[in-house]
Parts: sequence; structure tokens; C-alpha cells
Amino acid sequence: MGVIDAPQWLLPAFVRSARALGAGADNERIEASCEALIRLWSTPERRFHNLRHVIDMLARVDELAAESHNPDVIRVATWYHGCVFSLELRETYQRNGGEDEVASAAEAARDLTALGVPQATVERICELILSLKRHNLADSDIDAMALNDADLGTLACGPQLYKTYRQQVRAEYEHIPDLDYYRARRVIIEKLLSREKLFSSPLGMRWELPARENLRYELRLIDAELAGLEAPSTPPAPRRRRCPSRQTPRCRRRRPRAPRPLRPRCHSVTPPRPPPLLGGVLMVRTLTRWILSTPSPPPPCRRPRHLSLPRLHRPLPPRPAPPLEAP
Repeated sequence: MGVIDAPQWLLPAFVRSARALGAGADNERIEASCEALIRLWSTPERRFHNLRHVIDMLARVDELAAESHNPDVIRVATWYHGCVFSLELRETYQRNGGEDEVASAAEAARDLTALGVPQATVERICELILSLKRHNLADSDIDAMALNDADLGTLACGPQLYKTYRQQVRAEYEHIPDLDYYRARRVIIEKLLSREKLFSSPLGMRWELPARENLRYELRLIDAELAGLEAPSTPPAPRRRRCPSRQTPRCRRRRPRAPRPLRPRCHSVTPPRPPPLLGGVLMVRTLTRWILSTPSPPPPCRRPRHLSLPRLHRPLPPRPAPPLEAP
């Protein structure tokens, strides 16, 4: 989100807050300072701690303005509290990455002094910004409590918005390995949950319960991620070497054929084919071998005599006797 994409009410709101603090510069100079802040908050590496984060904090400051002593001081401190941002590996591993409160306080002191803000007010704004580094608040500093609650109010959003918040913060630190990121994130969440109370102002205490619920849920997710990352990796099973005869692709393998049914034998033997006709002595030898190798046909199947049935002879009728002749 650049200067052109910023809401139109941001510049007038910053000018009003600066005028309320006693800035003596003209409006163009104050608007130029606001545009420079918008550019600082709109750098590409900012995924969550960007201009949208400032707008959300200003909205929560307005909610808590009724119980603060000087709301304009808190608003200007909100503008400068994280204007200096760094994601270098060295600073990140030293837990100084992200919003640099010390450098942001120095930038606020330099810029506000140039705008003509009184020195006491500038020192008070720098004090509020530095209080966000460790969140060590005095019980009597109601303005510091309101600024702290406005900064941590993101933790009390709805579950889906909190999921988007987790994804955006991880995207900011995408150059950090998962194992290192989740370990550092778990330390931060455990430190927040170990505090007696997250929100100190009377109006901000209504965010205590949903914020702790979101933190506990994220802690369970981190524990699950770390369990998978810290588990010893099992080496892959050794691959079995295949027989060279089985290296043929499946598409080229021949399936075993079913055995053919046995045919009943016949008494007649089929003679082999005659050899091709050759010339000369070789032809005579070949024909001779072929004739000798040809088996003789088996004798016809005859029934043995001892198995033949005897014929049944009918007795012939007796011949009539010839007639006797007269003597």
C-alpha cells in the first residue's frame, strides 16, 4: 500500500495530532513528514507490520482514548513506533529483527523536533515507543498501557483473522528456516502466556480471553510442526536389485501360455515329409534314407480267432422220402 493507496483521512489526521502537540511547522511540512512515514510503512518486505497495522492500531487507540490522558501523544507514538523495520539475518537471530523501537524512537525525535514539537513532548513520545520493546509498564502510566493494548490488540481478533495474521508474520520471515522460526515463535508465545495479564488498561482487559485462546491454539500448532521437524528422519529402505532377466518392461514380457490338451494317439503314423528333390548322388542317398526311415504301416486291426464267436448252425429240415414205386 503506497501513498496513493492510503486512505484520504490519514494526512489530515496526522496534521491534527501534530498541531495538538504544538508543532509550529506549516501544513505542507507536516504532510511531507506524514507521506515519508507512509512510504516507510509500505515497503515490500512488510507483510503484516505495514500501513494496515498502523491503521488498526489507530482505531484501537480511538477505542481506548476515553481512559488515556493525552490521546494525541499516543497517536503520534503509534505512527513512529515501528517506522524503522529490518529483516536482516543477524538482527533477526539476535531477536532484534522486525520493528526496531530504538531506531524508530530516534527517527521520531529527529522528525518531531524539525516540526517544532516541544522537547518535553518529544521525549514523552520516545518513552512510549521504547516501552513497546519489552512491554515493561508502570502501573501508573495509563498512556503506556493504552499504547501497549493497542499494539497487542491484534492477538484478540477472530480465529480467521488470526490465521491471516499468522500467515503474514510467517511470510515476513520466510527467509528463516522452519525449525528456527517455530522455535523462536514458541519462545515468544510462551513468554506472553506466562504474563499475569496481557492487557493492562481497563478497557483493554476485554481482549484478554480471546487473545489467550488464540495464543494457546497457535502454540499447539507449533508443537505439532516441531514434532515433525525434530523427529529423526528414517533412512529409506534399500532398493532390491532386480534380476537382469526381469529388466524387460512389463509391456514386453510374455505371459506363460496354458498347456495344450493332449490329443489321443492314433494307430496310423504320419510319414515325414519327403525331402526336397536334389540332383545326383545326394538325391539318391537322401531318398534311400527317407524310405528306410519311413515306418511301415501297422497291420489292420483283426480280431483274434480265439475271441471269435462260434457260428450257430440251424439244422436243415429233413428231406422228404422219395415215393415208393410199385413192384
